[in-house]
Amino acid sequence: MRNQYFPVHGENRMKNEGNVAAAREYFLTGKNRVLYHLVEQRFSWMNKYIRSLDRVVLELGCGAGLSREFISNRYLVLTDVVKNEWVDRQMDALNMDVEDESLDVIICSHMIHHIAKPTEFLEKAGKKLKPGGRIIIQEIYTGTLMKLVLRIMRHEGWSELVDVYNRDSVCNEASDPWSANCAIPKLLFFRGGKRFLREFPVYRILKRQRNECLLFLLSGGVIAKTFYLPVGDRTVKLIRMMDRVLVHVAPEFFACGCSVVLEKTDSEGQL
Repeated sequence: MRNQYFPVHGENRMKNEGNVAAAREYFLTGKNRVLYHLVEQRFSWMNKYIRSLDRVVLELGCGAGLSREFISNRYLVLTDVVKNEWVDRQMDALNMDVEDESLDVIICSHMIHHIAKPTEFLEKAGKKLKPGGRIIIQEIYTGTLMKLVLRIMRHEGWSELVDVYNRDSVCNEASDPWSANCAIPKLLFFRGGKRFLREFPVYRILKRQRNECLLFLLSGGVIAKTFYLPVGDRTVKLIRMMDRVLVHVAPEFFACGCSVVLEKTDSEGQL
């Protein structure tokens, strides 16, 4: 599988692209159990890293606003570049309208791969976090199978040729907040080894895990839609078990998602 692929937008084979309102309405019906468990899995693990005293919890790029269904913290604020009825504040991730050192937690679910300058985002986010504050991330992971799916569906692309640590490097189309380079999370958090910690001494990594496979592929998609597997909760439980085995055995082939938690340290990179 080559290191770079960007589809022609007009060849996109998925439906309802960008229609977050329709995606939210469909999800809340509960009809698609694979999708329900996928979204539940993407958010429920975050509760472990949101402490009971965290009173300023901000999600950036909330999309359909489904995190509130699974994150128990009552201070959660949903933000997005587009103002929908479930969005609490309209906000650009690269221009967060909050005071420095005011946030306990920043949640990023499938939004970092849309950012033109991810290093700029991480630097700015670090300034907004309180000492000990956390960035909780759920993202796409471009394993071999995920790349194959992206090529088949022609929805989004990737480039592993960009230097995500170069402050002048533009990884996406800066004028389009939905432009996507799906390789960004892999390059930032998995490919560079210890380089991330050298480049960002303000953070330490609390969690870095690859996950998701069949649960994602059989869900029909969260926003843009394709076919899904119409099964019940018992079958979904088996799918989740299979995913754990597949990703454990061959993560670079099967992994379609990843979970990362960053915690802010002091200015010297020490707790």
